[in-house]
Amino acid sequence: MLSNASPRGINNIIIFHFSELNLPGSRYQCFALAVAVLLVLAVVLFPNSHVAFAEAQTGIIVPLYQYPGADWDRLIAIKLNNTSVPIVAIVNPDSGVGASKNPDYVGAILELKEAGIVVLGYVWTEYGARSSSEVRAEITKYKRWYSVDGIFFDAMSNLRGKLKYYNNLDNYVKGKGLTMTVGNPGTDTRRIYVGSVDNIVIRENSGLPTLSFLGGWHSDFDKSNFSFVSYDIESLDGSFVASASQHVGYMYITDDGLPNPYDSLPPYLEELTEAIGSANGAGG
Repeated sequence: MLSNASPRGINNIIIFHFSELNLPGSRYQCFALAVAVLLVLAVVLFPNSHVAFAEAQTGIIVPLYQYPGADWDRLIAIKLNNTSVPIVAIVNPDSGVGASKNPDYVGAILELKEAGIVVLGYVWTEYGARSSSEVRAEITKYKRWYSVDGIFFDAMSNLRGKLKYYNNLDNYVKGKGLTMTVGNPGTDTRRIYVGSVDNIVIRENSGLPTLSFLGGWHSDFDKSNFSFVSYDIESLDGSFVASASQHVGYMYITDDGLPNPYDSLPPYLEELTEAIGSANGAGG
């Protein structure tokens, strides 16, 4: 999840010395030139996709929209018992950063981070209609008040005309020294948005996504670019988790439902974490 680079089809370029090919001088020069041209084209044609020279592990992205308390403590315990599974927690003090710093959140966020959980601050973007200056001001407060690791852009647009809006916000976040951005259109996105943020939630809905959806065109890019959130799931399907882990960098599954599916953690969150850990250990 990280810097802009080439899609997976061009990732695994084998590095070698041209001289080992024992080509005649003129052929060697032509071959070297051709490779150089291909590398330049890869950068020019695919500027917005993320690279992963080794397959990334899958983790959990948790909308931690409860006031600091028992659920926060439980999430910390889960992380401490599953240290190899990446966990991202999205915090939302007051429909965003709020009007003033909350001391309870300061201490609780520090405890999350000390446990190895990546903490993102929730920011509403109104599908690119919200003033970018307002969004930047909220990002600055998250950094100054809570020392979060990154930003979660909710209501992210997937329209072509809003790409620059999110590119600029991502640059602003990284310029503040924060390391992770996630965008949530709540539905599928466009290829051009891959790389505009580090990870995109391509589905937020009741029920589980199909594996064919999680694959599809998304498989042209590294899985670290994508995540999904599913609610109203009564019980956990471990085989689905193992298969889905091959397609996304993060997932969240909960039994909670509307009107607010994120006011509690699912009873099977430990099981979900262990299932992802097993899938990662198997090569996922």
